[in-house]
Amino acid sequence: MIIREKVGDTMIRTYSDAGLYIYGGFPRGNYIEALDPIDKPRYYIETNLPIEEINDPNKETEEERFAAFLQKRKEIEEELNNRNNPYH
Repeated sequence: MIIREKVGDTMIRTYSDAGLYIYGGFPRGNYIEALDPIDKPRYYIETNLPIEEINDPNKETEEERFAAFLQKRKEIEEELNNRNNPYH
């Protein structure tokens, strides 16, 4: 079953509780999980493709991926603000 849970005040995490890939989002594709802004709703369906877990000690944790996502989002917002404000 598809699970959607709120992460913080601005994000929605979507994943399968059955260990399957989900399909949809933007860009459309198969995902292990999706992290989307609440104000940009994206839709997913559960596939029949099982997620193969790899025991990789270098694999990022969910928290590390989320922190990297937030940092990238901040960088993009700063760049857009700088473009829109020529006196900044």
